[in-house]
Amino acid sequence: MLQPSGAGGEDDPGFKWGARRGGVGRKDSQVRFYESFTYEGIEYRLFDCAYFYIHGQCETSIGKLVSMYETSAGEKKVKVVWFFRPIDIRRFLGGYEPKWNELFLACGDDKGVSNINDVDTIMGKCKIVCMSEDRRNPQPESSDLRRAKYVFSHTFDTRLKVLSNVFADAIAGIGGLE
Repeated sequence: MLQPSGAGGEDDPGFKWGARRGGVGRKDSQVRFYESFTYEGIEYRLFDCAYFYIHGQCETSIGKLVSMYETSAGEKKVKVVWFFRPIDIRRFLGGYEPKWNELFLACGDDKGVSNINDVDTIMGKCKIVCMSEDRRNPQPESSDLRRAKYVFSHTFDTRLKVLSNVFADAIAGIGGLE
C-alpha cells in the first residue's frame, strides 16, 4: 500500500502527483484533485485506461480513470468506470457477436459502473480505442486501431442488462467518456 505523503508524493519515490485540478472535495475540503500522476515510472492522465488488480479475482479488471485525488489522510485514490469483457456479460449479448478484442463500457445507475480504488491496485496502462460512431467521438486513425489492445463501441447498462451503441451524455456523473 502506498504510504501517505505530502502534496508531491515525496514519501513514496514510485509515486508523484502531476498538475492539480481546480476544486476540493465536497465533504472534505482537504481532498485535492489532480489531472495526472506517475506511478512506478508510468504517467497516468485523466481518462486513461488501466489494468487493475481486484482481490479475489483471477483476471485483472480494466477501467477508465475518471478522477484522481489525495484524501486528507494522504490516501491516493482513483475513481474508475469499468469495462466488461464479453465473457462477463455473455448471457446478455443476445445475437451480438463481439470482436475478438472488444470491451463494453459500463453505464447505468446500478452497482458495477464505477467505484473508488487505491492507486496501488493499478497494474499498468491499457490502450483502448473507442470506435463509436457517436457524433461526439472523433473517429480513430488506423494506426490507433493497430496499437490498441482493446476497442469498444457499446455500453452495457448494469441495471437494465442491455447493450447500446448510444452513449449517454454522462456516465457515473462524468461527461465525454467515449
